[in-house]
Amino acid sequence: MKLLTKEIINKTNKITSGQIPADKVKVTAKFFDPTGSFTWFLTELDEDLDYAFGFVMSEWCWQGELGPFSINELQNAKGQLGLGIERDKLWDNKTTLKEVMDNPSKYY
Repeated sequence: MKLLTKEIINKTNKITSGQIPADKVKVTAKFFDPTGSFTWFLTELDEDLDYAFGFVMSEWCWQGELGPFSINELQNAKGQLGLGIERDKLWDNKTTLKEVMDNPSKYY
């Protein structure tokens, strides 16, 4: 599955190192491992469309944490049963980073 669409790329902020307040940052995409426990919420991208920043959650860190991740690594990752990382096609692009951080279990 293609993780980044033109719409997602156009709506995602460029890397700013957290200079925008969380209540102003939109989560433009949600990626998840269908056979694992990781979920990535995209908020920023670099110009090469690989280095990304956002909120990451897993069974080991259910409260989540902010940090970088690589779109290429997600695109090439294979989990159990050989399934790759998926993009939540129903994600609305209106949810703010603050909303996800304040209530992570709602979006996990």
